Amino acid sequence: MKGEQKPQDVLYNHASPKQEESVERKPETKLINNDQESKILEKGRRREVCLRLLNEFSDYISKIEQGEASKYNLIMASDRARGLANFNMDDETVKWVIRKQDDMKQNLKDSIVYSGYSVSGVHFIALTHPVTKKQQVYKEAVNKLRGLENEFDFLSDVVMRTDSRSSETSYFAVDVFAEDLLGENKEITIKGVSIPFKKSRSNNISNPNDKRLNETMSIYGREVSDNLIIPNLKWNIFLFDGDTATDEIIIRYDGEDVQLRRE
Repeated sequence: MKGEQKPQDVLYNHASPKQEESVERKPETKLINNDQESKILEKGRRREVCLRLLNEFSDYISKIEQGEASKYNLIMASDRARGLANFNMDDETVKWVIRKQDDMKQNLKDSIVYSGYSVSGVHFIALTHPVTKKQQVYKEAVNKLRGLENEFDFLSDVVMRTDSRSSETSYFAVDVFAEDLLGENKEITIKGVSIPFKKSRSNNISNPNDKRLNETMSIYGREVSDNLIIPNLKWNIFLFDGDTATDEIIIRYDGEDVQLRRE
């Protein structure tokens, strides 16, 4: 599929040793530096994944507390905290993670980046369009996550080109990333993506024959597929009818409704 790239920094934190040494961490942020493995109550591959997430969470928190509270760093820290909730750690570490996550929520209440983790260890990220002008501040974070300079513009263009004030149906796109943290699957087969509304759910639309959408896809070199199989570490675009904002996105996977949240 055109425009496919893995997200920047979604899998690993690429900070160099020099960069790490130059950051003066506060005592609380040093929680996992010396005895981090003793904080993790998992075994085998799950232990490795938990350690990775905990290290990355600590790194993003350190950056934020040192004044680098960009939307990207806030999103990534919040995402890692959400992932850590699926692993067993000692009580002190759990409380620390929750406290730090709570501190960030107010800054992400209008985010257009959603993420969630299944109980079996599959990580999902979903990107969607801005609804208000103040959400323009997420442009850099969205593009960096997707690894494409025009991701934010693409998602915005779908909505603008199919504006609901016209007599035709309006649409919006949700770009979904899937990662099997435990490395057991080359492909992630989902049952569907849906947007919950007050009385019902709006399910994704398969390949609508719409000239306006085709123009957007052509301009940005994207494709929409009704394929519910997402290759590991790849993205897939889903379309929905309407232009309503939402607090969560639901992905049905392995018998579970995985809730993707933005805070």
